Amino acid sequence: MRGPGRRWRGLSGRIALGAAVVAAAAVLTPGVGATQVVDRVIAAIDGEPVTKSDLERWVQDRGLDAEATREILDTYVTEDLLAREAKAQGITARDEDIDRYIAQVRAQRELDDAAFARALQEQGLTLEQYRENVRREIETSELVNKEVRGRVSISPEEVQRYYDEHKDDYALAERVRLRMILIPMPANAPPEMAARAEAFVRALHEELVAGADFAEMARKYSRGPGAEDGGDLGFFRRGEIVKPIEDVAFRLRAGMLSDPIRSPAGFHLLKVEEREGSVEQPFEAVREQIRTELYQTALERRYDHWLRDGLREAHHVEILW
Repeated sequence: MRGPGRRWRGLSGRIALGAAVVAAAAVLTPGVGATQVVDRVIAAIDGEPVTKSDLERWVQDRGLDAEATREILDTYVTEDLLAREAKAQGITARDEDIDRYIAQVRAQRELDDAAFARALQEQGLTLEQYRENVRREIETSELVNKEVRGRVSISPEEVQRYYDEHKDDYALAERVRLRMILIPMPANAPPEMAARAEAFVRALHEELVAGADFAEMARKYSRGPGAEDGGDLGFFRRGEIVKPIEDVAFRLRAGMLSDPIRSPAGFHLLKVEEREGSVEQPFEAVREQIRTELYQTALERRYDHWLRDGLREAHHVEILW
């Protein structure tokens, strides 16, 4: 069960093997007439060995549905380094912080005591294990806030410059304003009923081609949305209407009338009232969106740099997997 907030992803980098660790590739115990391999050392962090069983226990304690793999080991190492650094900097989560965090998770998920207990059980966690996971997450978050978030800022000038260089990325897509006449007809209607409905729609189409007012015809005959407004459906962009209608609507020029269209709902006649090409959005409309995007990108870049050149450089890590 994951709580609110984002888990920072670790950096899976290549770590050179130390010659001193090669000799400690396994933990050995004497057997009868032979030496028996009990466990396998797969890494060392600041000289402390990490065994395969350590990693398997770590996976189990976090309720992860995963095998102990090389990729999982990278995550283990990153979490261990973050915990070591938090401890070194005196960052400690208080019991009331943990209680508040768990209360927030339960409120968001609407979990009463019984549901909360079931959720822990489903993930193979005891309450003590879950509280320990929360404690680590709080401490890691505080550490990252200090070392990463607190050192990232985006200036108004950066936002303006990015907008000026990427205006097309924030333009609103082409859209059309449609009127529609719908004569409902079930997809499994008898052939003779469908034929009569199609003949009726084609007769309406001929009248419209001859100059009949589309809005008046829609109010009189349509049984679809917007009929009382003359069939006016408003504006649509691609992806906002069903495919058979979209394909026709975006081929028509403003003022043009479609041929009859058959869909699972029945028979349609369309008229494109207006077309608008891509529309440039003003800076004020997208300023906050751009600032958020730039901030997130800078945050990830700063985190990766700190993890690689700060945290990992401050500790001695050797991988044997």
